[in-house]
Amino acid sequence: MYDDDSDDYNFENDGYGGYAPPGMFNIRQVLNHQQQQFREHYSAYPIAAHMDNKADANFGGKIFMPPSALDDLTRREIVYPMLFKLQSDAPDGTRKRTHCGVLEFTAEEGRVYLPQWMMTTLGISPGTVIEVINVALLKGSM
Repeated sequence: MYDDDSDDYNFENDGYGGYAPPGMFNIRQVLNHQQQQFREHYSAYPIAAHMDNKADANFGGKIFMPPSALDDLTRREIVYPMLFKLQSDAPDGTRKRTHCGVLEFTAEEGRVYLPQWMMTTLGISPGTVIEVINVALLKGSM
């Protein structure tokens, strides 16, 4: 869905990402310096396979993550709200990605549960390993 990462804050290069000339104030630099990146790989499954069968969550933009992710995220100085980039590598070598929030930390360890539309967007089937990375996105404007 989103093939462009230009609105994601860059957490590499000592957290600054080179967004502004030296000595110039830039909000991206402030956020990058504070946020410690969370980057994990999980097996992805549709929300319909979740043990609590929360079918109404299938129509939103949030995922279910394991409790260990919450533990890891709370130990880091992350920017709220918690937003994530999901990435999958297609067999043809292309990388597909989308962004989401988190609804609950009730998934089994090693798994995340995604709405069906996210699975389709990423071009993945149940059990495919995806990368989940926390990001700070700029607010949208009209």
